[in-house]
Amino acid sequence: MLTKGSVSLVILPFALIGCSVNASAITETAVSTPSTIARHSATADPTLRYPTVTPTAPQPTTTPTSTSSPLTPLPPQVKGFIGVSYSLESKQTIGNYVVRIWSIPTPTVEFVGKAITVQSLTGMGAGQPILEIDSILEINPLTGHDLTGDGFPDIAVTVATGGANCCFSVVAYNLGLEPTKILSSPYSEFSGTFQDLNRDGIFEFITSDDPLRSFCAYPTALAVKVIYQYQNGTYQPASPKFAPYYAEDIAKHTRVATDAKPSDGDWDGTTKCSVLPLVLDFLYSGQTDEAWEALRLYYTYPDLENLKLDIEWLIRKSPKYVSPPPDMP
Repeated sequence: MLTKGSVSLVILPFALIGCSVNASAITETAVSTPSTIARHSATADPTLRYPTVTPTAPQPTTTPTSTSSPLTPLPPQVKGFIGVSYSLESKQTIGNYVVRIWSIPTPTVEFVGKAITVQSLTGMGAGQPILEIDSILEINPLTGHDLTGDGFPDIAVTVATGGANCCFSVVAYNLGLEPTKILSSPYSEFSGTFQDLNRDGIFEFITSDDPLRSFCAYPTALAVKVIYQYQNGTYQPASPKFAPYYAEDIAKHTRVATDAKPSDGDWDGTTKCSVLPLVLDFLYSGQTDEAWEALRLYYTYPDLENLKLDIEWLIRKSPKYVSPPPDMP
């Protein structure tokens, strides 16, 4: 049974407003150039930056297994700008690959972002596609480190679809025997960071979700933490497995719910927007019973049961939400 108490916590600050995702904004196709190119593309908006963390895992070796160099690929073409190409900004060797970063030499009216190409060092690149990612807003500082604990380096970038406030996705590839996608977070108003939460040598990906954003005048207050875990070769939502990492959020939002007043920004004159952050913390951390107990304790309005049904329906629609496993205590 929950009791009204007082404690504190900080939630991850990832939010912007007004996201509308263009599902066709990102493409991955093979095109014919001097080498086969696998594309990952989008259009972007440069208005968001996110904190990163200093890696605790040892940095992988970047010594190539072959001294031969692959042919330099043609510069990526800028989509939507006829005859405009990227220019080479820098080049580095990561594992058995050459990673090139490309940028636009001439400013454009629209945000274009940077591009990355990845080419194998082994056998002059024969049989290895060039991986191309464009519309890059940020290259994660952990690029070149082993995020997954398999001994191979990884690259991670934030790409954007464009628009005034939206939308972002974090994309990561493992540079093993061939570049393999290990993460493509759903486009939303949130980017994310990598942290090794449980110190097992495998980084988790931490982002946010806001399935109830339409409920409140200030939807950013309803952003809830989401934790992805690397499993079966990809990053997948696994927040209930990391329930202890929600303790501070729960403590802070318990205090907010306890002190809630109808005038605290709720457009409908209820305390809904002061109570829902606590409910979301419990739901995403796999503590379903505690979530509904908190709702009944702190939300004392006649539409309570309808609100509960709306919450259940909306969170189950979110690709970032995962139900707790049956054997979870």
